[in-house]
Amino acid sequence: MDSKWIPVVIEESCSGCNLCFAACGQACLELEASVAVLARPNECGSEEHCIGVCPEDAIHMAWVPMEGDPAIGQWRHSARPNRKREFGRFCMVRNVSSRS
Repeated sequence: MDSKWIPVVIEESCSGCNLCFAACGQACLELEASVAVLARPNECGSEEHCIGVCPEDAIHMAWVPMEGDPAIGQWRHSARPNRKREFGRFCMVRNVSSRS
């Protein structure tokens, strides 16, 4: 599964000041029970505006596995397994040093 670069709120540190909500251009953050939450992660542009305004340092960015529109925000595609196989096992490539 692919991952998206989105803000993660540390609930215990959030003071509910609402500055992150005001800084978010897409209005992806909301206050629920006086704590900021990413209510609309699919609309998040991964722009990190909410981090800089948080006086409690309660928001950090993280790669979170999710599905969504890869045109919105920053995405990291999951690594696909190496398909080159030999006799049902992954091939190993040896680094052969030249002998003098």
